[in-house]
Amino acid sequence: MAKFRRSRKKKNYKPEGNAGIKSYLFGVGTSILVTFVLLLVWALVLSVSTIPESSGEIFGIFTIILSVFSGGFVCAMKQGKNGWLSGGIVGLIYFFVVIIIISSIPSLSLSLFSLVNLLLSFIIGGIGGTLALNL
Repeated sequence: MAKFRRSRKKKNYKPEGNAGIKSYLFGVGTSILVTFVLLLVWALVLSVSTIPESSGEIFGIFTIILSVFSGGFVCAMKQGKNGWLSGGIVGLIYFFVVIIIISSIPSLSLSLFSLVNLLLSFIIGGIGGTLALNL
């Protein structure tokens, strides 16, 4: 009876060092940059058009989705493994950064909607990370 040996091929990623931490920081940085750019665009649109400011909640959700998706995508591309987990972690880190910023502004407060945003951030980040590795 023949014995089967497992292949010992090396993976395409670098497991040593702090390559993982750098990819998470790069993903969160990308998310924050996308958020900043989208908020500048929103401010410009509000200043030159007659769109009511009450549509800001919809734009806020749209901003979270695009930002976390892009951050999860970039992080998973850098890591080359565990796309859903990498993207989800970027989503969680992004959410907590946003919570820290919100808690420093006295007129804004946390609500039940914040928990929905937490779950949304993890799921959308995971989707971005998964797509990064499967495209």
